[in-house]
Amino acid sequence: MMLTALALVPLTQIPLLIAARGRGWQLTIGAALFLQLACAAAAGTTQRSIRQSVTVADKQARMQAVST
Repeated sequence: MMLTALALVPLTQIPLLIAARGRGWQLTIGAALFLQLACAAAAGTTQRSIRQSVTVADKQARMQAVST
């Protein structure tokens, strides 16, 4: 999930490069932005879940502090 989300993020920038005037392009850029935010949320959530599962219980607070 995390790798797929991180791989999709650069593709969401393509509409910005080829956009022209018009409502259709505005909607396309809006959809690309929504996809970019969804990918960032999915990657972040997956990353935190993996971090919590590999960290021992008494060190999780320290790991969270370091990651922030």
